[in-house]
Amino acid sequence: MPSVNLVARAIGSLPAPAEGRVEFFDKAVPGFGLRVTSGGHRSWICLYRHKGAKRRYTIGAYPQLGLADAREKAKEVLWRAGKGEDPASEKKRERGAETFRELAMLYLEQHARAKKTHVACRSQHHPQGPDIALWRP
Repeated sequence: MPSVNLVARAIGSLPAPAEGRVEFFDKAVPGFGLRVTSGGHRSWICLYRHKGAKRRYTIGAYPQLGLADAREKAKEVLWRAGKGEDPASEKKRERGAETFRELAMLYLEQHARAKKTHVACRSQHHPQGPDIALWRP
């Protein structure tokens, strides 16, 4: 976990690992960093502790969310964590899905069904069908 001075111009040039992911942490805001995957995807993250356990909060993707906005969001997350809150758990609760099946159904209701015909929604591969078993993290 290298610690670097995150500068807007240099974000795109941070090296991607050969496999897996690497996290670059900001020297200006402790706990705030950028996760870079082997595929080149870049996500802003924030690490904090809640009741002694290390927690990770994903802020957003780069370049959709710039460095300045991501830093401000990280400061807010860290401030809330400092007050004893657990922002990562709250974010998960807000999604309203505890299982993969529930998350898939939420996605279909909010995004996929609006773009598909009625016949496609009754397909054999629909999450209510046999292909998706209950899964819990």
